Amino acid sequence: MRSICVYSARRVGSTPLTIDLSARYRLPNLSEIFNNPVRRPTAEAITLLESEKPFVWAFKPDQKTKANAEIVQTFLDASDIIKITRNDLVKQIASYYFMLKKLPVKHCIDKILQENQTIDNLTNYTRHIVYEDYPYLDVSFMTKPNIKPDNYDEICNSVSNILRQRGFENV
Repeated sequence: MRSICVYSARRVGSTPLTIDLSARYRLPNLSEIFNNPVRRPTAEAITLLESEKPFVWAFKPDQKTKANAEIVQTFLDASDIIKITRNDLVKQIASYYFMLKKLPVKHCIDKILQENQTIDNLTNYTRHIVYEDYPYLDVSFMTKPNIKPDNYDEICNSVSNILRQRGFENV
């Protein structure tokens, strides 16, 4: 068995998917080992890679930089890639906006659209999972009562309106 990379944009369920795959296949979950593109992967990640012992990890498109491109590619080459996407673009963007809180909605929309485009263009993957269609995602740790802001519906409406202005339909 090879390592498994969950390749995704933000706010599509990569964390619960890595948790599920780690438990299902009894593999170490290294989470987002390139979350800080300036730092090198942990010693554990390097050891597992070099020993060819499989593990699960998550990756976002902007985590590959000029500084770490070679090591990122080494990890990607050693992994089966599962791309995960989300059908509900409005909720994906609203979740990202809520998570960051200080960035304008339009910035969050641009960031998510850019990442989603990168994921859509990904062709070298083993499997494609859609967040809303994957029955094993336990998102209970993310959906506890009161985790959404009081103005969540207002945020979603704002996102929907901006997307419609940009020509998106069915949002």
